[in-house]
Amino acid sequence: PIPLGIYRLLVVASTGTGTPDTAESQGLVFRRSDASQALIALLEPSSVQTVSFGDYVNIGWRDNAPSAATIKLTVGAHATPGTETETTILDGRTAGEGGVNDSFAWQVPNTFAPGTYYVFAYITRTSGLGADNSSVAPAPIIIKDPAKP
Repeated sequence: PIPLGIYRLLVVASTGTGTPDTAESQGLVFRRSDASQALIALLEPSSVQTVSFGDYVNIGWRDNAPSAATIKLTVGAHATPGTETETTILDGRTAGEGGVNDSFAWQVPNTFAPGTYYVFAYITRTSGLGADNSSVAPAPIIIKDPAKP
């Protein structure tokens, strides 16, 4: 079984020679533990972003919440959520009904140390039961050291 979350199906066809053909489905698959569970999937950054202090990073996601839910975005230096301290960069944004795409432009503050960071998203129903689902961005953000251009 796959973990709970939002998925897009891909088909890869190979004849044994040459580059395989890939087709991506237009629809999404939502795997929930119960019918009212809220889901989120980070889509961006989808490639490594190398940035300087003051630069903006676009963070994009897809959410689906059958009932009222909120979005929280955090940044941490470890690729696994919850393994160390994360810095909250967005909290309390209402999740769009019907699973609309959403985004947030984060300006990199100079309070972060240079290094590699990962973006995490959490979606929580307003019932206060804790995060229903979380997601890790497909690619990290690298903050350049201004002393070492």
